[in-house]
Amino acid sequence: MLLPLAIWLVFTAIGAAFLAVAASHQIALERTAPGYHVTAPSPASPGYLGVIGNWDGQWYRSIADHGYPRILPVDEHGVVKANEWAFYPVYPMVVRGVMAVTGASFNVSAWAVSLVFGAVAMVVLFRLVKPRVGTFNAAALVASLMAYVTAPVLQVAYTEGVALLLVVLFIRAVQRRQLTVAVLLTVALSLTRPVALPLGLVLAWVVLSDWRASRRQEAARRIPIGPLLATCAVLITAGLWPMIAWVVTGRRGAFFETQAAWPVNRNGLGGWLGDMAHLTSAGVLGIAVVLLVALVSVRPKGALWGQELRVWSVAYPLYLLAASRPSPSIFRYLMLAITPLWPFPEVGLKYAAEKRWVRWLTLGVVVAAGLVLQFVWVSRAFTVARDPGEQLFP
Repeated sequence: MLLPLAIWLVFTAIGAAFLAVAASHQIALERTAPGYHVTAPSPASPGYLGVIGNWDGQWYRSIADHGYPRILPVDEHGVVKANEWAFYPVYPMVVRGVMAVTGASFNVSAWAVSLVFGAVAMVVLFRLVKPRVGTFNAAALVASLMAYVTAPVLQVAYTEGVALLLVVLFIRAVQRRQLTVAVLLTVALSLTRPVALPLGLVLAWVVLSDWRASRRQEAARRIPIGPLLATCAVLITAGLWPMIAWVVTGRRGAFFETQAAWPVNRNGLGGWLGDMAHLTSAGVLGIAVVLLVALVSVRPKGALWGQELRVWSVAYPLYLLAASRPSPSIFRYLMLAITPLWPFPEVGLKYAAEKRWVRWLTLGVVVAAGLVLQFVWVSRAFTVARDPGEQLFP
């Protein structure tokens, strides 16, 4: 437990230093403008805690303070405008609870919540993979994840820490065939991030694999009704938040109309594929990155992580191609793929006795490259150094 926490602490401190340095160059954000919603104005050079609530954090602050609108805001043509229903409730409601109990500000409460969930996620992930791949690979996975380009979101007002923990807990529950627990975790995830469909694919694959294995035994050829029902329940939870938005607002397409209010979301499903069809550089690069992440998991050595994690790390990137639209956020989304962030588990095992320098050198290259890109992401995307409508966004 101490090893993953120590790794988390070191890289969190590095990320905090990046955020603090970049915050000194942030411009004043005093009113909502194209490309950036402002719930609480902030001055120029707001400091480390001042940038915790950047970007989506502004929406989460609005939810923590005021909840969700019962009547959707619309323009003069009746088209739904950007509003809080695009953002899932678990994270801002937890932050709201911390604010109520402690009296702390939103930024401080969001920072604390993200840190706690991120730290616990690293511990659970380490313990999940260590029995299969050993201490070095488990630690390397945690280090690679914490050095990943968008890892600083684990200490700001974003949902990645909560989502990462829930995904890892889901994988652990499926490994142990605790399907009731897996379904309950998916309910929580469906109110945190829209990732229920790839989780359902993981469970479906496992159920199919178990059933095929059981067919070799004469007494175990019955269709696994319980696991099939659990799989259906996981898939159904994908519609939970859109259904809640419909019930509360009385508008059937409240969630999807709200999503379409962001320009990046107006191309519908398969946006990445459509963008590639037009041979845009963003589409080609995005699809190349996503497919590379998936292919890393398809490699024979990807089996070292175990069936459940391997299927997730393939299904999730492919799901992103179908369900998300071309944007710089793809790098943040891919952090939840988990195992491709340390793509060389065989190195950690092959050089365990001799030539240990090989595995340390490999890990050092992965971490160093990640940290360089992390600083670029923090300074060019997460902090706002110029008109937010003209820069990359996280």
